[in-house]
Amino acid sequence: METLRLHAPIPGTQLHETPYPSCHIGSFETPAGVRIAALAHTLHLNETVFPNATVWDHTSWLRSYDHAMKSMHRQFWAFSSGGRMCLGSNFALQETKLIAAAVYSHFETTIVSDEGIEKSDGYSAQPTGNALFLRLTPVEDGRVF
Repeated sequence: METLRLHAPIPGTQLHETPYPSCHIGSFETPAGVRIAALAHTLHLNETVFPNATVWDHTSWLRSYDHAMKSMHRQFWAFSSGGRMCLGSNFALQETKLIAAAVYSHFETTIVSDEGIEKSDGYSAQPTGNALFLRLTPVEDGRVF
């Protein structure tokens, strides 16, 4: 979740057009036909919801489910939401967790080369080099923790 928060797969704008005759967004009245955009990146860097928002901290998602955690889940927008939400988001999150658990239960990883892992600029994001090479080292007793 934390990696997707800081590096959303679709960081580009999610364009929408306001409906006719007009609509209210919060306390603002927006005329009909206005193009508005929402950015996951902007939501994910909101310091009131994600303290130290620019710092990768996986432990922030491990605390008990309280009001702050509820806000974090509500503001987590890596897969968009509503009618334009990624249909495979639940599957993607589940598979990501299963793969991470399988890999890190048996291996320690180190980055072989981090050249070319800067994000490309566009609607969807991927590393500029289209690769990240990791070295997998088996854990002796089969447990990392």
